[in-house]
Amino acid sequence: MNATPAFSGLKITNYWKYLLYLSGVVFVLSMFVPAQGVDNEYIRRIAFDIILGGLLIWFVQEITKIIDAFLDEHDMNYNTYAAALLVIQYIVQIIVWVVIFARHF
Repeated sequence: MNATPAFSGLKITNYWKYLLYLSGVVFVLSMFVPAQGVDNEYIRRIAFDIILGGLLIWFVQEITKIIDAFLDEHDMNYNTYAAALLVIQYIVQIIVWVVIFARHF
């Protein structure tokens, strides 16, 4: 069964989309259900930061896909630039998760 074109980008195909979905659920639950032994405000801050991190990674991923398609279309030394874009994606992901981890743990 195929998703409609409007919702095809919302499929959970990458780990950050899964974390985005999971932290969204945790964020909403932390507003209404009191956690035992942990401050709900702390849970909300962590979940919100993970949501922002997931959205940032998703945004960078989409931008690099657009740049990748442009480079492929114009044959502008594609292999070198594609490798550089992949490295940039990984560097952004590492930076985002290290900042979130360092900020909360």
